[in-house]
Amino acid sequence: MSSPSDPSRVAKVERFLHHLGRRDLTETLELLSPHVTYRVPGDHTLAGDFSGRDEVARHLLAIAERTGGHFDPFKQDDLMVGVNHVAVLVDVRMQSQTATARTRVLILLRFDGDDLIDTVTMYSDDVAAVERFFGRVAGEATGA
Repeated sequence: MSSPSDPSRVAKVERFLHHLGRRDLTETLELLSPHVTYRVPGDHTLAGDFSGRDEVARHLLAIAERTGGHFDPFKQDDLMVGVNHVAVLVDVRMQSQTATARTRVLILLRFDGDDLIDTVTMYSDDVAAVERFFGRVAGEATGA
């Protein structure tokens, strides 16, 4: 197990970010605990809680499919390392055949005793833009 200040955790987070939105998940899944939980708050079609590598892989592939591989965490603004957590603030560009969106995302990652990522939670600063991009869940109120 790494110490909380071990730079390998930062390197793992950077590798995770680099592979987000890509169809090849081999390296991404190697960073995740078999019991990983991946949370995306919101009322859009790709929001939810995903448990285990298989569910997370299906979710990440859905993002890659929806964006055609154009889900790009292109600018990392800040990174904070705690005892078991790493928080990173990134700008994300998303593009599909019909839409483009840009949002700032806070990604909170927790590491387990084996130094694998066991929890990922994504928080967007513009939930409405993400919901417009991915589409709201059918039957949800629009707030209008």
